[in-house]
Parts: sequence; C-alpha cells; structure tokens
Amino acid sequence: MEEKYQALWFSAAYDNLKVEFEELRSDLLLVIFKDIQGIYLPYLYSKESDFQYSLPVWSVKNEKAMMPSLESAKEYLELFFENYT
Repeated sequence: MEEKYQALWFSAAYDNLKVEFEELRSDLLLVIFKDIQGIYLPYLYSKESDFQYSLPVWSVKNEKAMMPSLESAKEYLELFFENYT
C-alpha cells in the first residue's frame, strides 16, 4: 500500500503488471497496465472513503477490459471517462 495523489493505492494487487500510462484528471485516475503477455488493461479509479483509513482509497470504476494495443486502451479509457463524468 502506498499514497498516490492524496489517496491510498494498493500496489500489491498489480505486482505482475507494468504501468504504461497514468493520468490524474481532477479526482479521477486513469491507468493502463500491460501484463506479461502484452495485453493492455485500462482502468478508471475514483477516490472512495474507507472507514479503516484516514485517507481515501483508489477504487476501480470499470469492469476488466483487455485491449490489444496501448492506443486502443487509451481510446477505451477516454470513452469510459466521458461517460463516467
């Protein structure tokens, strides 16, 4: 667990993944991971309160999506972001 943009990030859940893209937009965090097989996994996170911690926790907002390229993962995230906000 670590602090990322004034919220807690549980990095152990992503140990086998490499961050290929990360962008903070207001209180939303867009992240694209790449797994060892070359698949891109785009996620949108928002800050959520958690009674166990003094800081909010980054919580994923979309279902798991597997994309063949970084560009397609960015397009997916952009569309999800537009529909989420």
